[in-house]
Amino acid sequence: MALNLPLKLTTRVRFGRLRLSAPPRASTSSRLRFAAPSPSPSATAGSSSSANRVHVHLRRRPNRQGTIYVIVLGAALIISSIALASLHMARVEVDGITNADRIARAELMAQSAIEFAMANLKSNASWRTTYIDNQQNPSATWYSPNSSDGFKFILHDNDGNLADDIRDNVTLTGLGRSGDATAAISVRLEPTGQALTCFNSAMTVNGNFGVSSDLTISQMVSSNQAINLNAGINGDAWSTGSISGGGVSGTKRENQSPPRTVPDATNTLEYYLANGTAIDINSIPSQTISKQVLSAGYNPYGAANSLGIYVIDCKSQQLTINRSRLECTLVITGVSAALPVKISNTIHWDPPFRNFPALIVQGNCDMSWRGEQQLDENADNANYNPPAAPYKGFSDSDQTDKYACQIKGLVYVSGNLTISKQANFDGIVIVGGSTSISDKVTVSYNTTTRDYTPPGFSEGATMRILPTTWTRVAAP
Repeated sequence: MALNLPLKLTTRVRFGRLRLSAPPRASTSSRLRFAAPSPSPSATAGSSSSANRVHVHLRRRPNRQGTIYVIVLGAALIISSIALASLHMARVEVDGITNADRIARAELMAQSAIEFAMANLKSNASWRTTYIDNQQNPSATWYSPNSSDGFKFILHDNDGNLADDIRDNVTLTGLGRSGDATAAISVRLEPTGQALTCFNSAMTVNGNFGVSSDLTISQMVSSNQAINLNAGINGDAWSTGSISGGGVSGTKRENQSPPRTVPDATNTLEYYLANGTAIDINSIPSQTISKQVLSAGYNPYGAANSLGIYVIDCKSQQLTINRSRLECTLVITGVSAALPVKISNTIHWDPPFRNFPALIVQGNCDMSWRGEQQLDENADNANYNPPAAPYKGFSDSDQTDKYACQIKGLVYVSGNLTISKQANFDGIVIVGGSTSISDKVTVSYNTTTRDYTPPGFSEGATMRILPTTWTRVAAP
């Protein structure tokens, strides 16, 4: 018996290619399947039916092995890249830590150089002639605590000569190295030996000294030139030149030598400029400090300075001070030769510390204040001891107090000083230029400033580091 099995090849076209479909359960990539469907209930035996067909499905399964390989390879590359980046970052971090350690060690070596140099200066009174200005010490080698570290130092005077003046401040630079890292630190040094010899007198004038009214000195008046008297000096007089004119009640010493050493204006100001609070001259009404209190705790023109040090740059304008109580060190710079600082009327002035200057003027000063009068709160309609600025620990809110007109402490004028009204000083007066006195002046000598010399007013081989002057600098 012949089977009538019509063979039907099913084809499908997808995406422009021929695809032969096979049943899903085919296990080979290409298979023929003959399917004989169950006969229909209506079909009779021996009859042929369209349902009795053989279906042949041909299908090629996609090859997924290449895709998986690419994915694995990409993941491996990403992991490798991350690992390499981590190794690089670790190496950079190690290098950075190593460099930072070397830099820190170099800075420690530079600080060691400062300490080493200070010890050398202290033990060598002739260091100003031992060392050469601006030269490395040692010049060709390093002081080396080990094979990789080392230090040396440099001393420099602004005038290029360490030995010419024992009053001069000096810049000390410490150099340090560690491996290939270098560092340099500089500080400013000032003499802290004995006080300048001008402190042995109640009043010292570096230039000519003219007196046309009585001058009362409790110790001695000195001049590095001549003293010309049209009135008397009640006390001793000392001069490198002549003392002519009126009488001297005490001992008269003429043609003396050597001259009294007086401050160097540049070196003297350094500490006070570094530690003082600036007051803008234009913030002072009419450039006149009047009916005011200025102290460490109170500054009517700005921030207070805990040390009581204030600096006013006059910018060639004339500054006037009157009817005020000051308890501070006032440093005045930028004074025009034609416009001296004026201190007039009534004034009561104390230094912030017993041995500190009350007034430093870089330039000329004209004093016409009234030492025979009093600073009177009622007359001035002012309170000179408010809570922020107590007087000797006491303050109030009334206007009934009176204060003696005087200046206590050290007064230093680098230029010329003119005193045309009665004045009372309790301390030491030093003038870098000439002085003219035309009214009664009293100077009560106070040894506190001499015995406890303030910054900028000493000389000698012993040096100290000025506060706030530590600075990192470029290594030479």
